[in-house]
Amino acid sequence: MRLKFMRNGIQKQNYTLKTCFYLAIISALILVAVFKILSYDDTDDSTMCVYQVGKKVCDFDDEVDLSKPEFAYVYMNRLKAEGKSIRSVSVAKIRKNMPLYTKKHKAQEETYISGLLNSKILEVRISDNEVAAVIAQCPHNTKTVIDVRYFGFENGKWLNYGNDVFGNMKRARKKFVSIAAYYSKAKIRPEVMDDEEQYLKPYVDFLNLNAEQPHEYVMNILRTYPLVVDLTPFYVPTLIRGLSALSVVYCWS
Repeated sequence: MRLKFMRNGIQKQNYTLKTCFYLAIISALILVAVFKILSYDDTDDSTMCVYQVGKKVCDFDDEVDLSKPEFAYVYMNRLKAEGKSIRSVSVAKIRKNMPLYTKKHKAQEETYISGLLNSKILEVRISDNEVAAVIAQCPHNTKTVIDVRYFGFENGKWLNYGNDVFGNMKRARKKFVSIAAYYSKAKIRPEVMDDEEQYLKPYVDFLNLNAEQPHEYVMNILRTYPLVVDLTPFYVPTLIRGLSALSVVYCWS
């Protein structure tokens, strides 16, 4: 009896040890999964090209070059510092909504211009060679902010696609992931229409030759194809209810 009791005790102890061992393994796996989730960086993308620059706008040559996103960023900052609009170097989608001229900053003109020319380009991120972001440190009053200028590749040039301002690099990179996804999905590659009237002329000529007024078109259709309205779904239920009511009255009478 005593041996049997000891054997049961040993078996229970082994069972407890196995349970603790399995729980330890499961806990370790959960911790690894949580660590992976917390350390996951959604800015990593195999289709994205990232390179560092580390130069200020004023350090670049004074020339117009839109062949690379950082060169386009430099040119646009210089245009803004001169009080000029960047409408002409923006993608077609936003160009029509941009002002032709930029308001000058009178009260803080020197600080504003200095901030534009002394913006330090930290890195460039390009997705699928069609949308890019230039991330720069920009002096702004008493603090430094992260200025992000987006670019779309149109007609062999990197053109302005808007910008954002953030407090740190991580948020800037994360926002570009969503911008790149939207740009890639929408495939914003509109053709610039130089002459709208000339473009629409063949369609207008066709309509003038073949089209007719709306009411005439409708009447011709009605003459050719007789209009038949099926009222059965409306009358049959009413007829059934009426017959039912008559049968009830007849039975009671």
